Amino acid sequence: MTTIQTHSDATVLEISASGEVSVVPDQATISFSVETTADDANDALRKNAVKMAAIVTALSAIGVAEKDIQTSSIRIEAQHVHVQGQLPSLRGYKAFDGINATTRDLAGFGDIIDKAISAGVTAVRNIQLGLTDRSAAEKTAQVAAINGLMEKAAFYAQAAGYTVGRLLKFSDGTGILVPQRPVLIGELARGGGGVVVQPGEFIIRAEVYGTYELFPI
Repeated sequence: MTTIQTHSDATVLEISASGEVSVVPDQATISFSVETTADDANDALRKNAVKMAAIVTALSAIGVAEKDIQTSSIRIEAQHVHVQGQLPSLRGYKAFDGINATTRDLAGFGDIIDKAISAGVTAVRNIQLGLTDRSAAEKTAQVAAINGLMEKAAFYAQAAGYTVGRLLKFSDGTGILVPQRPVLIGELARGGGGVVVQPGEFIIRAEVYGTYELFPI
């Protein structure tokens, strides 16, 4: 957005610019789920808890820190048999547990999934790549955006017959762009081969907006 407006007391240039920097993800969070069916609700929950403990032990054994393992959900559902013309009959209960594991060792990413599946994981629901600290990349993008803002202000002002005066107003914002979702895994069958993850790149984008005072040349 670029506009030049002339008011009774001043002529101003309203302009925006952006800056980008590409960064490679350095951490990943994997979302697992575990399911167990039993005749009794408490039995289903207990058996699922045993599986969850085994999964946590397996993840810890390959170097995933305890602080990076988090239970994300626990629920129990009644399972019914539906026969046309009859009332549903209870056939048991299914327990569901969700667990997230975060690693900063992307080279060993596949091992985490393989070990979790071997320990009892029913499905890998999602894999989210991310950044441990994005502040340095944000600053680089912001500097690029501000430099772009000043260059554009000088260019448009000169083209319109003005010189740039004071910066009257300024605002900014930053965000992460993911051009292509790196990984999304639904149901994962047991016994599959190793998992290979291509981390790709994120784009950190900074947007800046400024209003400059203009003076005729």
